[in-house]
Amino acid sequence: MGQTEGVDRVVGAPGSGRHARTPTWRVRGQKRWPIAASAVSLLLLCGLLASAAQAATSLRRSPVIPFPTLSQHVVPGGLGRSTGTAIQPSASDVETIPYFSSSFTYEGTTYPYQNVGSNPADPHVTIVRAVVVPLDLTFESAIGANPHLNGSDVSSRVLTSPIFVPAKFAATGDFSQYADAFQRAEYWNIGGNRPSFHTLLVPRLVAPVHLTVPASDGVVEQLGNGIPLGSVSFAWFEGQEQRLLTSLHISPREFAIFITHNVGAEGAAGNHEALTVTQPNGRTAIYTYAFATWLDPGALVPLGFPATFANDVQVLGHEVAEWMNDPFITSSSPPWEFSVPPILPKACSNVIEVGDALEFHIFTVPLFGFTYHLQDLAFFSWFARQTPSEGFDGRYSFLGTFASPSTGCS
Repeated sequence: MGQTEGVDRVVGAPGSGRHARTPTWRVRGQKRWPIAASAVSLLLLCGLLASAAQAATSLRRSPVIPFPTLSQHVVPGGLGRSTGTAIQPSASDVETIPYFSSSFTYEGTTYPYQNVGSNPADPHVTIVRAVVVPLDLTFESAIGANPHLNGSDVSSRVLTSPIFVPAKFAATGDFSQYADAFQRAEYWNIGGNRPSFHTLLVPRLVAPVHLTVPASDGVVEQLGNGIPLGSVSFAWFEGQEQRLLTSLHISPREFAIFITHNVGAEGAAGNHEALTVTQPNGRTAIYTYAFATWLDPGALVPLGFPATFANDVQVLGHEVAEWMNDPFITSSSPPWEFSVPPILPKACSNVIEVGDALEFHIFTVPLFGFTYHLQDLAFFSWFARQTPSEGFDGRYSFLGTFASPSTGCS
């Protein structure tokens, strides 16, 4: 997730990156995507794209409205530290995922932001290839636990989840992928409700990557509930991610997603990042990528969390939605308060991270015989303190948990 705010760093050279992390802990059999599920998912996605394309031809384009992007920001509080001077990508000179950029003004201050996809006031269908990379980890240090924790064990469930498979969402009645349904809902009254406005992920699963975690960089431990939980050094893990971006020939126009199973990075169950690289041709490339762990039911109970917290794809959904609203870790807002008990009773942030304030507001979606866990997400209008909200039914979050804009903090 960016599931609580973490380290945002200056990006300007290979090996450096900006991050938005997600909580949570402090601890020292491979499957294929079923052919039937793959075919059904493809048919559903094709149907959604076809209807969107048909609607787009019959709609007149609306005038572009000014929208936000940040050159410098500091995020106080949170589990990590966060300071950074962010590069402002321009479509003409940067190779990266498709996005739009604008700003809003609140009490005399202008706040910039960037979103993946098109401006909802000038809507069209945007498709981004998501490269899903299962990470199979072998720990040199294991305390009463099996040293092998494999992301490939859950990759089939990830690919048949609402992150990639269109589903019906009771909150709005919309039928789409989770992050797309959310983005449509948060801009509902300014074009998000149009069939021509979609930002969709098409997954590409790569072969599992096998990594050995040195004893100095991680440990897996058998907790009291019998579920092994691994933790790796964030620096080591980040180095592996950035190396794989190159070795797997992932394009900056793609969105890389690294999947682990019951493994976090220094207390983070997930994060999304941006990495700026100068290419041999002199052009700038910005890679956007995320890591998320699949947590088995109750995995975090020994650490004081509810049994339903962060199960299966909740972390991944959180990160994908935050990537969609803040792909370069540059979307800023007036400061707002959030908490992630028991580890974070009170924190203050000024970055548009849509999942951080609502991590415990969980709902379920059944698909292909499995019940997936997802969470409520804060709308753009909540961060921008807009009245009325631009969101679905005048809400300030996907499920309607927030009925009014955010309040300040320091």
